[in-house]
Amino acid sequence: MAMRLLVSICCIVTSSATSTTLAATTTTAPSASGVWSESQFKKEYDDYVLVKDASSVKTANANIVGALPPTQQKEIDMHRWYHDVNAAVQADAKAIMDKALVDKSAHGQSTADCLALIEVAMSRTDWATDNPIYLEIVGDDVLVAGPNKEAQDCVNALSGPEKELAIKVGMRSPLFRYFDDKWKAAVTAADEDVPGVSGLVTGTLGATVPVPADEKTGKLTQPMYSQADATLRGEMMIAMVNQLKAKLPVV
Repeated sequence: MAMRLLVSICCIVTSSATSTTLAATTTTAPSASGVWSESQFKKEYDDYVLVKDASSVKTANANIVGALPPTQQKEIDMHRWYHDVNAAVQADAKAIMDKALVDKSAHGQSTADCLALIEVAMSRTDWATDNPIYLEIVGDDVLVAGPNKEAQDCVNALSGPEKELAIKVGMRSPLFRYFDDKWKAAVTAADEDVPGVSGLVTGTLGATVPVPADEKTGKLTQPMYSQADATLRGEMMIAMVNQLKAKLPVV
């Protein structure tokens, strides 16, 4: 009887030890992945963007700070941490990301490269075709793929006078010429009196195509003026004023 009791106790102890060991082995340890501090964010972020170009860095930055979770695991980890910390720490993270983008952009494409990409993106056929392309390239929406995206990424990587030069020479000036050619023809066709000129101006600045719709009432210039952005409208207005000064009779 004593021997049986001893054997039973040994079995119970052995079984318990085995269960404890198995439990310790199978318990899931905290994941090593993820970001838990600002210093860790900086290290993970710097490693992540090390081999990326300026365009890819910009996309990664947008994914990290965006409202929707990204699809890449490293971006998911950084996104989760970024949205868990307070505004002051977020500002530090943004500074880290902005510096990386500036550093990448400094070694990126030149104004000449951007002008070449713009030339590929723009059709150079007419206002109706080229203005939407211009608005896409200079817009805030991040484009997905294609020539417009390549031109947008290049322009956004520039700064100051170089960026303005690429936009003006590559897109804004050609768009203005579309308008200027039509406007000069309309002014020439308009009656050389105040009512005639006034009808052209009113039609061009109107919200809809004028009625009756013809060249003298702004049929060709109204669509361009109404669709132009604020900068182009300013240039158009200056051109109209200068033309009208020459057209109107001296009082």
